[in-house]
Amino acid sequence: MTQQHKALIKEDAAFGTDVQDTLESVKHPLWHGHVDAALAHLERLAFDLDLNRRRSAAVAKRCRSVNEFATYIRHNRTFLPNVGERDQQGDTISTAFVESTITQVVSTRNERQKGHISSCKRGLACTTTI
Repeated sequence: MTQQHKALIKEDAAFGTDVQDTLESVKHPLWHGHVDAALAHLERLAFDLDLNRRRSAAVAKRCRSVNEFATYIRHNRTFLPNVGERDQQGDTISTAFVESTITQVVSTRNERQKGHISSCKRGLACTTTI
């Protein structure tokens, strides 16, 4: 989305800044469990972008992205944590530990696959030379 924002700012600075400000205003309601308010911001933004989508390809791309983001939030609203509430309760907010575990699992799996592929190639080379 950052690249789309840069393209939009390049074409029309005022409109691009308004779009970015509206997207920034979505963060607070999302982080504090107000999904309906966040969706209302996104729907207004999507409407404005849709009205201006013929203006340029950058606006059309941004419109698509905002609609996809709103759809994602609608489908995953039950899984979005209320960060303010969790912070007050002293719960963990970061998912870094999960990301670290996933990274380790993926890298281990990749190492195994590399070893398997190289041994297969060696075996293939040996069988073809016999």
